Amino acid sequence: MTTWKKLNKINLLLFFLIFAELQAQQNPEVAGYLEQYPEAERIGLVNKRVVRIEIEEGELVINQKNWEEDLFLDNSASFSTRSSLSYSTFFELRKLEAATLVYNKGRYEEILVTDFKKKDELDGSFYDDNKSVSFLYPRLQKGGKTKLTYEYQIKNPRFLSTFFFADYQPMKKAVLEIWADPKVELDFATFHLDGLPIEKSVEKKKGMIVYSFSMKDIEPFESEGSAPDYRYYLPHIIPRVKAYEYKKQRIPVLEDTQDLYGWYSSLVQPVNQESADAAIEVLVKEITADKSTDLEKAKAIYYWTQKNIKYVAFEYALGGFVPRSANEVFRKKYGDCKDNSSLLFKMLEIAGMKGYLTWIGTRDLPYTYSEVPSPQVDNHMILTVEIDGKNYFLDATGRYLPMALPSSFIQGKEALIGKTPETYEVVEVPIIPAAQNQQREETSLRLEGASILGSSQGELSGYVAVDFLYEMEDRTKEQKVQEYFNFRFRKGSNSFLSENIEVSQAEYDGPVSIGFDFKLDNYAKQIGDEIYVNLNLNRDIADLGLFKDRELSWEIDYQSQAYFHNSLDLPEAMPLIIYQGILN
Repeated sequence: MTTWKKLNKINLLLFFLIFAELQAQQNPEVAGYLEQYPEAERIGLVNKRVVRIEIEEGELVINQKNWEEDLFLDNSASFSTRSSLSYSTFFELRKLEAATLVYNKGRYEEILVTDFKKKDELDGSFYDDNKSVSFLYPRLQKGGKTKLTYEYQIKNPRFLSTFFFADYQPMKKAVLEIWADPKVELDFATFHLDGLPIEKSVEKKKGMIVYSFSMKDIEPFESEGSAPDYRYYLPHIIPRVKAYEYKKQRIPVLEDTQDLYGWYSSLVQPVNQESADAAIEVLVKEITADKSTDLEKAKAIYYWTQKNIKYVAFEYALGGFVPRSANEVFRKKYGDCKDNSSLLFKMLEIAGMKGYLTWIGTRDLPYTYSEVPSPQVDNHMILTVEIDGKNYFLDATGRYLPMALPSSFIQGKEALIGKTPETYEVVEVPIIPAAQNQQREETSLRLEGASILGSSQGELSGYVAVDFLYEMEDRTKEQKVQEYFNFRFRKGSNSFLSENIEVSQAEYDGPVSIGFDFKLDNYAKQIGDEIYVNLNLNRDIADLGLFKDRELSWEIDYQSQAYFHNSLDLPEAMPLIIYQGILN
């Protein structure tokens, strides 16, 4: 191709790009919103959900329709062409329509999406068989809109979903409407709505009771690093069917925690009714043979399960709530949180102890069972065992976790412990004190010219040790171990280089001992006949990056303590100033 033809093609492409930009700039709607929200990339024009709850032949029939429309205010629109929608056995997707609205000569031209691709999503572990349908918005650009309409049939009345009124972009209008048969009793758990201009109403229309919640001109919410899950601060509502009446009989659904537990209990009662495989009984007797107390036996069983049962999440429909039998999990040597709890239950039973299946929400879910007695309150299952009057919360999906420590992500959360098929207990998982999660290091230093040579001996305990062991487990090569130590135990500056690394652990649930030598090149500073050394080598606190103008909470995985003792050996008569630097 000749040069002038290439130039003509380039010029033609530039012309179309400039023309498209001019067309977007001429959109008065974009100009108005940019004046109001100069930093916004898009604005949500409509987010509306209408749910209809009807009674047919004694059963609840629930259909949900959603309308979403966004306006894109800058050129990042081109990065938003790809979109997707989730559905599952419990949320059957009945209808899906999507379109791009392209602004042209004072009006919008609608271009329908015609290509939808479905696929399975296998990254959930507790709820159900998530699937997704993905698609591309055609010709989406600055000044364009996306329009999405979709309908679900909700197959189980316990799964009314959360409605969020706000996002990280401005929202023009958000509406939740629930049209319910007058014989259906509803409850609405509200979060972070205080002080916001929400309009509420309850009225009767066409023989239905209509509950309406709406907000207009909602400011965008700002996200910050290391903040808690968005449920802790975004305004939202969780609707719940308490009960309904059919033929003068009141049928409870989720009136309170007892109803939720009753449903959970009905799902797990058929599990583990058969006798344990002989191989499980032989194993339990073998690993507990030299143990004299229930605590020692429980530890042996728990740690064996951590080491030998691989965590794999694969669910379908109610399989997201029903554990597999202990025999099946033992044979396959893998399972999810419920499956591991099922195996622990049976192994403890063989050893003469009683374990209790326990439902719990991770810290991503900021709800209590009294606030939200529905499946939205929890997303995890563990096993609780009581020994000598103390509850132990066993989560065999993890590794290296001492029996005395619950998983770090359930500290402070409520646990729903199933005691019998009819009775339960709600208890709070303790928050482990910082003193049990320590990093302690003793470091000896000496000068060699402008460099520092050091030798450290340390001990890691509690969650600090658990995290360390997780991070080390795939680093089998010496180079990878050294790279990790250079990052994890860095001192002074980026010139830190570790060597002669030693790691040991006397017991599976005991502290981890570490030792390493290191060198810091060009760390000491000499001015005239004086040498300056900053012995504040560890900057763990300074690196947290806490700022005075922060608005959201700072979330940490667990409380911990760090103790560092650095000692510098000085040659005799060396003129030296030790600089006690301030971490700021």
